[in-house]
Amino acid sequence: MFTMLRHPVDRLVSLYFSETGNEDGSVRTMSLTKWIKSPEIKDNWVTRQLTNEMDGALTAAHLETAKEILRRRCIIGLLESKDESIRRFLAFFKLQLNTDKAVECQDRILHWGWRNKISHVVLDIDSPVYQMLGEMNAFDIEIYHFAQKLFVHQANLFYS
Repeated sequence: MFTMLRHPVDRLVSLYFSETGNEDGSVRTMSLTKWIKSPEIKDNWVTRQLTNEMDGALTAAHLETAKEILRRRCIIGLLESKDESIRRFLAFFKLQLNTDKAVECQDRILHWGWRNKISHVVLDIDSPVYQMLGEMNAFDIEIYHFAQKLFVHQANLFYS
């Protein structure tokens, strides 16, 4: 299994701005602060997905289970290391870019502007909204930092 992770607060802010552009969504009329407090948002989404605990409170046991799943079963990719992540995925799955079109496609995905990317503000790490999102997603932030360490450690699989 492989995964591409991004900092949970950045992911949520991006999701919010993506949803506000959705013509038929209820998020369209909500402020970011109101959205954070609404049932539209699910806390600790990555931890919940990894542990299949979609409702209810999460515990330290869920966090440890999620970490163990990542450690044992995932090739980690990080959005901030997109080039290296894709290189590792290709190597792990023994995939080759055999045509000019395939190479161009990869280059377009990795380096060109994202056609559907929505421009939005980047929250200051000290802002109350950033802090609120961080507190709501403390397990996911811990998972993310754990994944960053795994990413460094997994380099040994590709560079021996």
